[in-house]
Amino acid sequence: MSAAMSVDPIGACTINVFREGWHHAWHFDEAEFTVTLSLQAADEGGHFVFTPPLRTSADDPANAAVASVLRAQTEHAFSLPGDGTGESGGAAVPVRTAPFAPGTLQVFAGRDSFHAVTPTRGPRERLVAVLCFASRPGVRNSPAVQQMFWGRTSS
Repeated sequence: MSAAMSVDPIGACTINVFREGWHHAWHFDEAEFTVTLSLQAADEGGHFVFTPPLRTSADDPANAAVASVLRAQTEHAFSLPGDGTGESGGAAVPVRTAPFAPGTLQVFAGRDSFHAVTPTRGPRERLVAVLCFASRPGVRNSPAVQQMFWGRTSS
């Protein structure tokens, strides 16, 4: 597979800053995959947690697996359309924690793997450089994602 850097003028290359109490909720990325470089760990927390690939395509919501992870990893009860489990069943999905020592370089398929960053604690900010890639040229984030992450769009 070949790789092309995102052409998104806002989100192709960013530095994510997590201050005390900040986190990323469970989600899939729009980018096919990312390269991250840990620059600084928080005093506590800020763990990058992820599942094995759950989606078979960008259009696959993976409802059963997503509901299973959310039930196991949050205090909320979830039932998603088509998960076939109601609020109490479903197969367990393994969740792993990636290393995050400063200097750690990671290539991650975030479009297919459900992932989150746990809340940070302490005054030291969690800093991570993020570069977004796709298997074809010309890919950029949607205006909705640009607005959500950076408070503006490029269009």
